[in-house]
Amino acid sequence: MRGAEDGVDQAGTALVELGAGWRWAFPMPAPVALVALVAGARLLPVTRAPRLHWARIDVVGAVLLTSAMLLLVYALVEAPAVGWRSACTSGSLHAFGVLLAAFVGYEQRVSSPLVRLGVVRSSTLARDGPGDPPGQLPRHK
Repeated sequence: MRGAEDGVDQAGTALVELGAGWRWAFPMPAPVALVALVAGARLLPVTRAPRLHWARIDVVGAVLLTSAMLLLVYALVEAPAVGWRSACTSGSLHAFGVLLAAFVGYEQRVSSPLVRLGVVRSSTLARDGPGDPPGQLPRHK
């Protein structure tokens, strides 16, 4: 998949450099996704997955993590306008920390966690760079 990703990335860069403009970067993934969807439907075998039970979905963990990330983004976006030392920014960042700690504490106790926290301690994951598939060496450009 890395080769296909690099090919699409280079094709998009070429379109922008040849004068098509940066706006072509937005609709470009749509035909690629359509081709992948059609190819997947034709080439991949049909399997029957077990039915998903609502009891196994970690709704509390999802709410905690989503709320924490929302507060973090809000604080980072609003800080330049209201100031980094303002009560709004400080309160949002502190609330982010509290919700993130609550999320980690909850995920350690729940039987079907949203995020398996043991994955974070994986040595393979620690070696990977952002955007690299797990288990592969980071690529340098």
